[in-house]
Order: sequence, then structure tokens, then C-alpha cells
Amino acid sequence: MTPPAGENPLDQLKAIHTPADVSAWPLAWGWWALIAVGLIILISAVIIWRKHRRFTGAKREALTLLASTDTQVNTAPASINAILKRVSRHYDEKAMASSRSGEQWLHYLTSALPEKERASFTAGFSPANSHMYRPQGVTPDQAEAMKSAALLWVRKARIYTFSLRSSVKESARNV
Repeated sequence: MTPPAGENPLDQLKAIHTPADVSAWPLAWGWWALIAVGLIILISAVIIWRKHRRFTGAKREALTLLASTDTQVNTAPASINAILKRVSRHYDEKAMASSRSGEQWLHYLTSALPEKERASFTAGFSPANSHMYRPQGVTPDQAEAMKSAALLWVRKARIYTFSLRSSVKESARNV
């Protein structure tokens, strides 16, 4: 079939219509599932972070109080001991650490530390703790060593067991 002589075969073609643009909406079910999983992970992470932040609030508050303790006053060892007892009572209620004193208190504090930290803690804490209620009191150097040992204990003690199910009964402001 040959076209007539004066007719162009291209004139018989129809105009080309481009297809409609592909839309991103509505999303496929897989994308919705991915968004849902992402939101669940994000919300869970925020909840865990907030619980952990609240749980460690007492530790942060104790570190702040210890750092601001003046070692030049005679009451420094007693206030350092009070801070440590409040932290141990907050995190380790079963140990009844707040009722301990003297060697029992020192043993409790030492046993909560990792093995490699025990000697340095005892060297700094024990002299001031044993001279705390004597008439001559403690020297500022002993109080400073006790403060350093207490800071070490709050940072390194193994009494902090964070659990998603646990709830902190006292707020960090009570420390």
C-alpha cells in the first residue's frame, strides 16, 4: 500500500499524549509501615532518655553538691557523708546504708566500687572519716582528699541499676 502521491504519511499520525505524572500520594502501605516503625522508635527513645535522665538526676545533683562543698570549714566531712548517704539511700534502699557509720559505712562504700578504685578511695576517705568527730577535727587537706574520694565514689559506684520498669521514688531535688 503506497500512499497517494501528494499525501504525506506522517499527516496520518495522531498527536502524542504524555501520561499523567506519577503522584507520591497516597503512599504505599510499606511507606506507612516504615513511618509507623520510625515513630515508635523515636517515641521509645525519648521515653527511655527521659527516664534515664530522671534516674540519674540524684547522681548529678550529688556531684553538684560535692563540687560546691567548702573543704575549709569543719563541717565539710559531715556534709560529704550526708550527701553520700542520701545518694546511697536513693539508689540502694535495701542496703540501709544511711544507718551505717564508721567501719561498716566505709566497708559499704568500698564494696560498691570497682576493685581498681578501692585503694585510692580508701586512702582519701578513711583518714577524714575516722577523725571526723574528734576534737581536733580534720585538716583542710584531709577534707579535700575526702571530697575527691566522694566524687570518685559517686561517679564509679556500682549501685546504679537503671531499668525501664523502675521508678525513682524520690525526686533528684531531695538529694
